[in-house]
Amino acid sequence: MQPAAGHGRVVAVTAIASPGSETPIAVRPSFDEVYAARYTELVAQIQSHFGDRQDAHDVVQEAFYRALVRWDTISSYDDPAAWIRRVAWNLAVSRWRKARTALGFLHRQRRVEPQSDGPGPDRVTLLAALGKLPAAHRRAIVLHYLEDVPVAEIAAREGVATGTVKSWLHRGRAALAATLAVVFVLAVAGLIAVLRPQHDSAPPVAPSPSHPSVDDATERVAAAVGIDDLEEQGLGGIAVLDPGDGRFTTSRNLIGGRYDVKMVCVGEGSVRFTIGAAAASVVCDIAQTTVLTLPVRTPDPGAIMPVTVTPQVTGSEAAVFGYLPELREDDRTRQQDAALAMLPDDGLSAESFFMGNGSGSEDWTVEPGRYRIHAACVGFGTATLVVGQATTGATPARPESVEVPCGQKASLDYDLTAAGLSTQLEPDEEATGSSAGAIVVSKIS
Repeated sequence: MQPAAGHGRVVAVTAIASPGSETPIAVRPSFDEVYAARYTELVAQIQSHFGDRQDAHDVVQEAFYRALVRWDTISSYDDPAAWIRRVAWNLAVSRWRKARTALGFLHRQRRVEPQSDGPGPDRVTLLAALGKLPAAHRRAIVLHYLEDVPVAEIAAREGVATGTVKSWLHRGRAALAATLAVVFVLAVAGLIAVLRPQHDSAPPVAPSPSHPSVDDATERVAAAVGIDDLEEQGLGGIAVLDPGDGRFTTSRNLIGGRYDVKMVCVGEGSVRFTIGAAAASVVCDIAQTTVLTLPVRTPDPGAIMPVTVTPQVTGSEAAVFGYLPELREDDRTRQQDAALAMLPDDGLSAESFFMGNGSGSEDWTVEPGRYRIHAACVGFGTATLVVGQATTGATPARPESVEVPCGQKASLDYDLTAAGLSTQLEPDEEATGSSAGAIVVSKIS
């Protein structure tokens, strides 16, 4: 396993030779090794992004717990820490949005007095300025300047062009400089980066009234194609395309069936979009958000579909392009039925679903006893069947789990000591939006 460029600490991987061979075999890192090497660093990243150290500890601990219950799979990844980091980011975004709503209410009710033992005024001012940036800009600033992640690597993580990341960094620097009005220093966990405006460049020119800002255009595109969460875009993608950006490619794992790929571009120019063998040209528009639909068919059981975006941006402002493949409802149901057909048909209960961020249920009518829970996954990636005692909290008590590679089925036996059974099938990043799952509960005794 090769360390990611720019990371200060790397988990050591031991190499041994198999009997009769001089070729070393890489040994998977242990959970304890990754935890010891990455925990503090990841807390620092989350705190610098959201500003609350306790929240940072909470979400990082939750991310490591999710990795622990499926470590046999996670440890085989080229970079297990990258999976944990992504889960922590997603958890932090979700918590921040909920907190923002609650905080807005509190601020309308009473004035919040400053804490005498809080962080210094410079740090408070900096964190407040970071909090005002769009999420993508803030994430790029933190990763590039605090963690020294190269622009190309950030672009690969986000699924956008390198020019888009450069645009995020440029706009983020400009916004921070305008807010703080001074040269500022980011100092988190011993990582220091000084950001200064470019002295040899003219101040940024405000966009013309007829051209929407990048943030407004992004929101319009997301709403038009149906991306509800800009942090978790699923099979879709949104790219900020600057004048001069070249073609970039990515891929999407599409389970078998017929898709309607919605596409929108806000700005000036056009975009040539291809997915598999299907292609379309999308004209960018400033005044209207016109959705173009491209039909695509993927053979069963599914395929990795290459996606290519070739922008031709005119004018001086960035254009925003977005797309989202949507599996038609009858094919979605067909794949769910295929997953259910892999399991016994004589259980006490059965359910199937197209997998998002975890599917399943809590059945409080299930009496104490010994049960066998079956699960199947159809599509891409791997899901984790998590079974436990149902609780009123966010997680079940006494959880047990088993990995379910898509295309296969698995089961586990569980002793339920009190009424209420919780069954969840949690997809990994590859399976999310690209797989269907099913769960059947059977009574043993």
